[in-house]
Amino acid sequence: MGNRNARNRDALRAAMEASAKEAPLPFGWEMAMDKGQAYFIDHLHQKTTWKDPRPVNTPKKLKNKPPKYEVTPYSKIQAFLAKLHKNQDEGQLEIVVSRENLFVDGYAFFKDSEPSLLKRRLFVKFEKEDGLDYGGMSRELVLCLSQEFVKPERHLFVRSQDGYVFHITRNSDNMDHFNYFGRFLAFSVYHNKLITPRFNLVFYKHLLGKQLVFEDLKYIDGDAFNSFTKIKESNDINSWALNFEITEKNEDGAVKTVELKPGGSDLNVTNENKQEFLNLVMEYHFYNTKAQMEAIKTGFYGLISLEAIQHFDPEELELMLNGITDIDVNDLKANTEYGEGISEFTPVIKRFWETLFSFDQQQLQKFLQFTTGSSKVPVGGFTHLYGSTGPQKFQITIKKVPGLPTAHSCFNRLELPMFYEDNEKLKEDLLLAINETVGFG
Repeated sequence: MGNRNARNRDALRAAMEASAKEAPLPFGWEMAMDKGQAYFIDHLHQKTTWKDPRPVNTPKKLKNKPPKYEVTPYSKIQAFLAKLHKNQDEGQLEIVVSRENLFVDGYAFFKDSEPSLLKRRLFVKFEKEDGLDYGGMSRELVLCLSQEFVKPERHLFVRSQDGYVFHITRNSDNMDHFNYFGRFLAFSVYHNKLITPRFNLVFYKHLLGKQLVFEDLKYIDGDAFNSFTKIKESNDINSWALNFEITEKNEDGAVKTVELKPGGSDLNVTNENKQEFLNLVMEYHFYNTKAQMEAIKTGFYGLISLEAIQHFDPEELELMLNGITDIDVNDLKANTEYGEGISEFTPVIKRFWETLFSFDQQQLQKFLQFTTGSSKVPVGGFTHLYGSTGPQKFQITIKKVPGLPTAHSCFNRLELPMFYEDNEKLKEDLLLAINETVGFG
């Protein structure tokens, strides 16, 4: 009888331990491998250990130490997030929005929600769509709403001359919407969700409270920076016939002249007052949207304090919000898991990867959006792709019913039919699926 009870206890203990090993790691923890041995990274305290933080039996203590904690942009961001979430409210935040009215729905939600509420675990639902949010809908909400802010009809942001980044619109006085954007931006950072639009580094330096210097002009207007650099570096500008005014294009493309100080059009720039001229140039370019930026900062700091983010460089904050720009298919392939009965050597899987390698960056972004709920690559690459309960590699399983490839973005999973016998048909169907499928259910 005693032996039977002992065996039952051992079986129960083994079952509980197996269940614990399947449970997600606590927030801020990560598992890694070193020479075949698992070790655990504690980002909150920035250390490593062999001991599993979950209630499981850890193997006997190894004589050697686990790899040291490495400070990288990725680990720096993870440590920051772990500290933010240390005292997180355990409740759930349900967000119900319509795609057709996303900007207005989002405005009402963020305006009425207390900061503590915005820090709860997300559960997003799009009206008229089925499906449960295991992470994919939350990622899609943030991406889609971020695109709403930069639409021309909002009059909040304009594209730079090269079309790559956005600037704050100078002639907009809708401070409520700028405050809304600041709160949304902090919300995205807190929940570690990537946004679509990119902003110049001057924007991020303002948000981080960093001092701006002359060289930062190149992030706003490269041509103007080159022109003012010639003035700055010249030993004699007395004969250049410059005044305390600058000429630039309006946001609608019209050319205008701006006096940098009262009477500036009648005041010559000389060797003696050149530095004053350059200081006024910087003040104009850096602070002509000061009121809008202050509204953004007020919204942002209401959720995440300036003190909490000051240790980041502007490039790191940009990376946290935008992820990695280019999609590396080799990295995705190296971090892919396959369902039962298939491997990377299965003929249809080989055709799939050959097809994906033929995609351009825009097609790859749509593919990622389709399969993961985000068109962005996470900081650190695809090894740090997240699913519903934490780190979750990209998965490919076989679809057992006829039809187009389908995806479960909450689990980073692609279901691929087995019947494809040539790459052309597979590519045609995959492009159709990622271009035509919108929403969940």
